[in-house]
Amino acid sequence: MVSYVKAIAKTFGWQGTKEPKDRKMLSQLKDLLTEWDDSPFRTTCMMIHQAELNGAKVVFIDAREKPDIERLKEKFDCKTVLLVRGEKVEYGNHADDEVFDIDYDITIYNDGDLDDLHFAAERFVTYVVKGEKE
Repeated sequence: MVSYVKAIAKTFGWQGTKEPKDRKMLSQLKDLLTEWDDSPFRTTCMMIHQAELNGAKVVFIDAREKPDIERLKEKFDCKTVLLVRGEKVEYGNHADDEVFDIDYDITIYNDGDLDDLHFAAERFVTYVVKGEKE
């Protein structure tokens, strides 16, 4: 969901860095845009609908905030996936710091090497996306 926000931030000079101050700015900008006209959510919904029109069977949306995730679940009857890598880190903004405050349908632990991640991704596609049985 934040891709739209990042695009706007770049027009104001943000260089794509992800230091805590950058993450906080992106979080606050998203909050402002959401309060103003709900454009981050509306833009995400338009992207999902376009993907569906193009024949996509699966769409992954990077959403971190509980209200957004709840709205997406209600509108699109989707599953939530949490990717966990390392210990919980505090960034100083609610968008990042509240990620673990949600009950996810699926949790994938990305705490190994690239081979482990590849194996986890294959299992995810086989058993969740395709619905095959173990």
